[in-house]
Amino acid sequence: IDILLMNSLLKAVSPGTILVLIGDVDQLPRLFLTLVPQKVQLSPK
Repeated sequence: IDILLMNSLLKAVSPGTILVLIGDVDQLPRLFLTLVPQKVQLSPK
């Protein structure tokens, strides 16, 4: 899924909806990690 499609998907999801994304870690390189600076910690709300 590219960034534009992900953006559209997230805009279409209603607040309060649980979105489950499943992927294959061996399919593609971890591109998201290159988009987020190493110093930022991602944590659930």
